[in-house]
Amino acid sequence: MIRIAAAACLVSLATSASHSMQQERTLPQDTLARFGAVIVTARDLRERIELMPWPEKGFSSDQDSSKMKALSSLIAEKLLSLEASVMNVGESEETALMLQGLERVLARDELYRREVRAKINVSEKEIREGLKRYAAELRVLMVGARSQSDAGKLYDRLSLSSDIESEIRRIDRSMFVEQDTITVNFGGLDVPFEDEVYGLVRFKPGPPLQSQFYGWVVPVLLDAKANPVYLKQTITERRKRVEEEIRRRNEDVRAGTYSGSVLKSKHAASDSVMFERFAGTLLATIEKDSASHRNGGAFMILPEDLDKTSRLLHTHLGEFFVHMESGGMTLGEVIEAFRYERFAFSSLDPRRFRFALNNCIRVVVQGELLGREALKQNLHFARNVRHDLEMWRSHRVARQLLWRIVDTVGVNDEELMAYLARQGEAFTARFEVDIQEVLSEKPDLAAALYDSLQKGSSFFEIARRYSTRKEWAANGGRSGFFPISQYPRLGFTAMVTDTGKIVGPIVLEDGLSILRVLGKRSKQGEAATDFDSLMSRTRANLLIKKRAEVVNGYLSDLASKYSLEVRKNSLRSLRLNPVTMFTNRYMGFGGVMNAVPMLMPQWEWLRDWEKRFKITP
Repeated sequence: MIRIAAAACLVSLATSASHSMQQERTLPQDTLARFGAVIVTARDLRERIELMPWPEKGFSSDQDSSKMKALSSLIAEKLLSLEASVMNVGESEETALMLQGLERVLARDELYRREVRAKINVSEKEIREGLKRYAAELRVLMVGARSQSDAGKLYDRLSLSSDIESEIRRIDRSMFVEQDTITVNFGGLDVPFEDEVYGLVRFKPGPPLQSQFYGWVVPVLLDAKANPVYLKQTITERRKRVEEEIRRRNEDVRAGTYSGSVLKSKHAASDSVMFERFAGTLLATIEKDSASHRNGGAFMILPEDLDKTSRLLHTHLGEFFVHMESGGMTLGEVIEAFRYERFAFSSLDPRRFRFALNNCIRVVVQGELLGREALKQNLHFARNVRHDLEMWRSHRVARQLLWRIVDTVGVNDEELMAYLARQGEAFTARFEVDIQEVLSEKPDLAAALYDSLQKGSSFFEIARRYSTRKEWAANGGRSGFFPISQYPRLGFTAMVTDTGKIVGPIVLEDGLSILRVLGKRSKQGEAATDFDSLMSRTRANLLIKKRAEVVNGYLSDLASKYSLEVRKNSLRSLRLNPVTMFTNRYMGFGGVMNAVPMLMPQWEWLRDWEKRFKITP
């Protein structure tokens, strides 16, 4: 905290102290930093670096330093976000669409928590039955049939046989589709099918079943043994596993019932023209690099596909795609909703792709209707929803302001030459350049000669006639290879200029120079292409360094502007999970997203700021 000099009267000091104490009481106990009206808590820091990858994970050698880097990066994001709000950065149509879509997804998830998860109770009877099933691993013969009628005939015939396997070999192949032996564990099948399988008697066929995985089958229990996973677990672990599975199943049932009650009276229809426009653009985007979209036997929609589709269909984003009684969904809203799903397509055949895409849109519309129900119940005002929405908004606008800042930073030739010159004699003597030059003492003449050369006039003839550097003019202005250190200004200019390009006029002590680069080489034998690559890398590295300096200075100014206070003592006592992980968040009623935004490493600015103020813990 920055100390205040004692220069006020006693009344003022007492009032200030009283106000400060009042502020301290209202701050969360886990406050790590504050500035303006922003408070950064231990919860904020923990969720950002424990749920997603962070380059400083591990905290092995210096935990305090690593945690300080993480906190500095989070403060940097929030400083940028605060300033972005002041500057109205992030007020674009794209950001508005993103936040609107995210708000509905988060509100829908809150609806799931309240209407589904909070109302699920797992009874002791369910747990006991689940533990009994979890302890056993079954080997089941599945005899498939084409229809319910064929499955009934199979069951009748197998029930009369004392040797199932022999009887199957005698049955006409037309009576069944195929047979397969599967291993069944608790939680691995749909519930009705599992209920029947765990009730089978060994070597006795069970009644015909229709499974979502296998169709119509007649199951036969071949063997039952102890589940090896069950045997390795403690009683507490077994109970937890069973309770979680039963809770998941019960949630699925209740979620289906609840969503059905919300959706049963709702109707929606997509615009056929807009559907074709969206489908054609998305398919073409995926087809351009189908290999990168393949995951197993399916083709995934990647975030960049949606970005590109939005750009290509930008003029149509505000047009209605899906029509509903409660108000339609625009193309932009549909595309945003796709970001929270993991849709995959078995084929890129246009007809099959469009059929599958239509089903995807149906899922999106169902999610939208449930989201609207959540808004109707004002769940978008819930504390969890506002917290998560603000976290994502802050991250997005902070990045947008950061991009705006770095986009203004560049490296010109003068800066590159100055940087190279600072590398010293060892560097400048290492490289040689060959140029063709016209040197003139008159600015007007130099400008006219440059224009003439750009229009295609002979460099050789102009240099021989007009150049005042006589030793080169006689040879049409050609210098021959010389070390950069001999003519630093000319040498450095040639270094940073593409071979064959004409540049100038350049101000030298003896006049104005127009030059064309003929060649570059190293005394170590490096090729010109290597030399140009070196210059490109040097420019790129200098740009990174310059951008970092600008951003660090900008953040330091913001920290001062908003009176940043950092509580290092509170940070030292914070314990963080050092395990690196990438966490997905599965949303209620369907959908998935990153658990939290990935934190941008941005900590070097703190040193600059601390030089301006002495911070006391």
